[in-house]
Amino acid sequence: MVILEKKGWVKMFSKFEIENFDKQIEIEELLDPDSKIVKTILFIYTKETFLPYFLNISNRQQLKDSINTLGPYACILAFILE
Repeated sequence: MVILEKKGWVKMFSKFEIENFDKQIEIEELLDPDSKIVKTILFIYTKETFLPYFLNISNRQQLKDSINTLGPYACILAFILE
């Protein structure tokens, strides 16, 4: 299951030429609205995907099983939008 999930993210991130998924994201990158990672995170959220729905449900119902999968994305999105 994890391999399938990673392949989906690789495809989504390839649009923005992000190749190293193991690289730590620096704060400076998140503060730059023109950075590839910021554009990618916002693009993914605005696409008609499962993300907005599941982020909302997981947050409202405090689903702890979503923390490992959606938590990092939600944290970065919140930081960008702050």
